[in-house]
Amino acid sequence: MLKNVAEWLDKTASELPDKTAFSDGDRSLTFAQLRAESRACAAKLAGHGLFKAPVVIAMDREPHIISAFMGAAYSGNFYVPIDIEMPAARVKKIIEKLRPSAYIASPEYMDLLYDAGADKSMVIPFSEAAAAPPDDRLLADAAAKQIDTDLLYILFTSGSTGEPKGVCISHRNVIDYTNILKSTFNLDGGAVFGQTIPFTCDGSVLYIYQTLQNGCTDYLIPKVCFSFPVKMIDFLNKHKINTIYWVPTSYAIIAKSGILDVRTPDYLCRIWFVGEVMPNSVLNIWRKALPDAQYINFFGPTEITDTFVYYTADREFGDGAPLPIGKPYENVGVLILDEQNRLCPPGETGELCVRASKISAGYYNDPERTAGVFVQNPLNTAYREIIYRTGDLGYVNERGEIMFAGRKDSQIKHYGYRIELGEIETAANIIGGIGMCACVYDDIDKRIALFYTGDADEVYIREKLKLNLQQHMMPAVIKKLDMLPQHINGKIDRISLKNSLRG
Repeated sequence: MLKNVAEWLDKTASELPDKTAFSDGDRSLTFAQLRAESRACAAKLAGHGLFKAPVVIAMDREPHIISAFMGAAYSGNFYVPIDIEMPAARVKKIIEKLRPSAYIASPEYMDLLYDAGADKSMVIPFSEAAAAPPDDRLLADAAAKQIDTDLLYILFTSGSTGEPKGVCISHRNVIDYTNILKSTFNLDGGAVFGQTIPFTCDGSVLYIYQTLQNGCTDYLIPKVCFSFPVKMIDFLNKHKINTIYWVPTSYAIIAKSGILDVRTPDYLCRIWFVGEVMPNSVLNIWRKALPDAQYINFFGPTEITDTFVYYTADREFGDGAPLPIGKPYENVGVLILDEQNRLCPPGETGELCVRASKISAGYYNDPERTAGVFVQNPLNTAYREIIYRTGDLGYVNERGEIMFAGRKDSQIKHYGYRIELGEIETAANIIGGIGMCACVYDDIDKRIALFYTGDADEVYIREKLKLNLQQHMMPAVIKKLDMLPQHINGKIDRISLKNSLRG
């Protein structure tokens, strides 16, 4: 019985020891090297007597960070990656919530940890951990005590208050999800990934564990490639990357640059996206350039181990049409509930709620927020059955596909009307001359604001919006930016946009 994801690394390293597992183009690790480094890190942690304890990882986005992650897994502990670009104040909040037992860090990030309150005696340089002498007996003892519901990692996300929430994900959650993806999409060792998603974000889980389970190769694409789309195409072609799983903002940067009109990635056959609504105006540019590729829209939050529904784009959509989020995976149940906790009939919008074995155990050291969204299934009063309330709204269309209808917290009431801001963004995305856009609501002055990049001017945008929007939905503010602010995961930073209205 598989209890620990590190068992995948054991198997793959024995079968494909010299195959590249992770690479950023300059630095690479074979599966054998990865296993050796991981077990060295594990021996260092286990030697400190740690078990089922949080291990904070502060390292660059490069192949050796996986050794630190797997070191935590082999030793029976769980890893917590830290965004090294975060301010010390946020790192401090995370450390206070975790009370970590150990840290593994690159030397250049130790001061970040110290400034955030880390105990210097608990901070282990990665080079020291990776060079620790092996101790198979110690690790065998750790493995014997582990069960599959032990935590594998915690990822911190921000709620509407900005307070970090530590989402707890177990080995069982990841094993279930990885097996689902493998069987649903026929993934095998021939997949060559091009990863842009940071390791502090849940989208990275697909890359890491498909690679370990199937013997794939995962290339960590340098950030500079998005600043120079020609470099992106060159990187994809040089490494024969055939599978990408990006946020829509990343696809938009490439599509709006015009590079796909003159050059295309020669090997791409799987073009997958996750994290935000994919505008069909962007997707259609990619579909025109690479008509034979597989296009899949994935949807889901960190709390459900990355995603829980998917849609394979099997028909044409106009630029302004909404894209379905599709259907649940096997072994995942989706309930669409109204405000009285009743099942919504087809066509009626309600909250998307999920039941599955890959649902998180909750938020670390945060029972109040855990109890608020990990709740008893209201349709089952006979025994304990926990579902996760996503806060996302959706409905089932006439084809039986689930459609995303926005967030409960992004619906606004304006002039007495209930408005979904995403509908305004959809109308803006089809306007020629708009590259990217985002819509926010100013709660103080009660006004809708649209931010965008591109060459279109405000008068032209207003004329085009009037063709698709009612008057009460028209933005009071339309502002052009050179670049929309983004979080590290590539999603648009809407809080920063909202705050800019107060500046």
